[in-house]
Amino acid sequence: PSILRLPLLKALLMAGNMISELNAQDMSLLKNLEHLDLRLNPIEMGSLPPLSGIRNLSKCNLSHTHLTTADLKQVPMVTTLNISCCQVEELDLYNGPLKTLFARENCLTEVKIISVPASLTTLDLAK
Repeated sequence: PSILRLPLLKALLMAGNMISELNAQDMSLLKNLEHLDLRLNPIEMGSLPPLSGIRNLSKCNLSHTHLTTADLKQVPMVTTLNISCCQVEELDLYNGPLKTLFARENCLTEVKIISVPASLTTLDLAK
């Protein structure tokens, strides 16, 4: 995609479009990306895409997508993550830089704390 020709891009805000898939390998070419907003897109993904290749990514909004599983190991550098209003049933928490997690209005049946997320100050799991 032509967006990959923008290596200095720091914020990619594409909310409310018709994006149906996310290629994490292509996204990892955006090395300077700090903020990714893909909310309100019909992205077909069962689990969080592995975005560890985007080392500067600190804010990620995947709310209102078709996400069903959230293993936060896939977004290890993110400090603010919004996965609200998806269909998440399982949420795995790990220690890392994550400070704020919005995961409200999901179908949570299990929240696993794999290692205590010491930086976490806000956790929104409201139905």
